[in-house]
Amino acid sequence: MHTTAPDARKFVDALQGFATVLAIKLYRLEVDGLPPVPVLPCLDHEALLHAGIDPHISVYVEDASANLHEVARSQRVSGD
Repeated sequence: MHTTAPDARKFVDALQGFATVLAIKLYRLEVDGLPPVPVLPCLDHEALLHAGIDPHISVYVEDASANLHEVARSQRVSGD
């Protein structure tokens, strides 16, 4: 079951304020209006659908010092 997550979009927008978004990884989320970067499924959690893992987004960014980071946000969805 996929869930639209406007908060995930706000999360990406906030990161773009201070870092360059390079790629996005999604687990059980559909997010409209993402930047034009590769969007990947979270395959490590796709194999664990039975484990009750919350939908989430991970954003791979490069900061002003050219350091790379993975920043994640979990999105709890009622009814899942």
